Amino acid sequence: MIGGNLPSVGSFNESGDEAGFALTPVQAGMIYETLARNDPSVNLEQVVIRLDEGRGDRGGPAAMAAAWGRAIARHPALRLSFRQGLSGHIEQRAAAPFRAPLYVEDWSDKPDREAALVLRLREERARGVDMTTPGSWRLLWLRFGSRQSALIWTFSHAMLDGRSFRRVLAEVFADYDGDHGDAAAEMPELPAFSRHCEAITQADKTPVQTYFKAYLAGFDRPTPLGFVA
Repeated sequence: MIGGNLPSVGSFNESGDEAGFALTPVQAGMIYETLARNDPSVNLEQVVIRLDEGRGDRGGPAAMAAAWGRAIARHPALRLSFRQGLSGHIEQRAAAPFRAPLYVEDWSDKPDREAALVLRLREERARGVDMTTPGSWRLLWLRFGSRQSALIWTFSHAMLDGRSFRRVLAEVFADYDGDHGDAAAEMPELPAFSRHCEAITQADKTPVQTYFKAYLAGFDRPTPLGFVA
């Protein structure tokens, strides 16, 4: 693996966890780039949600953690970790459900909360996430006062794409704003994420190869990617 290595796949078959399964091409590209650059901030997503006018106190951090816990149980993508398999290819697995990694800090006494928030976001990006550990993404609840809070969600883009994380947020806040659990119970069952990934892996690649062979006709040497030493 250029630029870095992930641990071996040996611990993928722990009790309660799915066996390792294939990555989608987009996931593989993101993880490859992150390892090649050796930079934890590459392909790292941060979402900041403002909780104003009492919304943050509707159930507080405990209710928010419970809503995220139900989302973790519902969405295997929130339980993913990545390791290098015996074949040398990176594989992923969905761990058993776990408690939401939500942390709370009181910022009510900070004189310039907005400047402090910008600095904290930079620190969180520099910290990155450990993609080999399920639940390494983080939720940070910042209390600005009795009526204002902010929630920072930091996660790897290889775990969720743009459309997917919006769906997760919509479900979490429907749960949090509702009757705490009733909304999640009414949601339809989701298909297995592993089957989706395996279907992409097993799809006929001939049309894609034919297209790109014609599209790249005339290129007779590798194109430098710019971030590979």
